[in-house]
Amino acid sequence: MEPKGSILIERMARSQRTLRIAVLSLALVMVHATGLVFLGTSAAGSFFSDLMQLIIGVALVAVVFRTAARSRGLACSFWYLTAL
Repeated sequence: MEPKGSILIERMARSQRTLRIAVLSLALVMVHATGLVFLGTSAAGSFFSDLMQLIIGVALVAVVFRTAARSRGLACSFWYLTAL
């Protein structure tokens, strides 16, 4: 049986990781929205929007693969299929 302190440390680390992912995701969406407002429908705006969507998609796939690696059984299969 693990000591209670190590379980608490693990939960805090997981919580901090989740918070970092949430903040990064929100920041990427805000940068994307800001780019749309300032660049509009110009060629530069379209390129910036496509680039931001690519970055957000890559981040999403990375998070889904990490989730699949932590899962077991049917949930693991679900997350791997979602990543595709």
